[in-house]
Amino acid sequence: MLQELCTSATTRTTNALTVLNAVLEQQSRITPLDFSMATIGRLSKEQGGPSTQTIRNRTGKHFQQLIEAWAAYAGTSCKKPLSVRQKQLLNSNDQHILDAIDDPVIRAVVGSLIAERNKYRDQLNTLKAAISDAFFNKQGWEVMPTGQVKDAEGNEIYKRGYVNGLRKMLP
Repeated sequence: MLQELCTSATTRTTNALTVLNAVLEQQSRITPLDFSMATIGRLSKEQGGPSTQTIRNRTGKHFQQLIEAWAAYAGTSCKKPLSVRQKQLLNSNDQHILDAIDDPVIRAVVGSLIAERNKYRDQLNTLKAAISDAFFNKQGWEVMPTGQVKDAEGNEIYKRGYVNGLRKMLP
């Protein structure tokens, strides 16, 4: 692939492709495999090759082709691997849904919707925990029939209707 790209390239581009190829070869030996344009561009620039912006430019198609070829050879893609936190946020079903979407724009929109849903689910669980009997017992608080919360000394923690209102709103 490198030789094929170099035949129609200028001397400067050939040199840049050679540096990029060396970076890609090194990257193929490192785990986790990361052939994202950002990572490869950063590593390439450090070694005197094309930068991330140069690779992403319209005129950087030959660089992109070389990266895609190495990624395919390594059995991965040019997408940035998910961080540990991202993997925790996305359950396996969510990841299968995203992997099934070919269009990157739609995949990004669906990914942001999934992330937003997860954020709201976390907030809902926090609210449920805040009015749970276990939490009130741990704090030494008592829920009055009116929905008011008082501590062990009788001081008001939450006004009347607080717990009742939240329990009506939450599923």
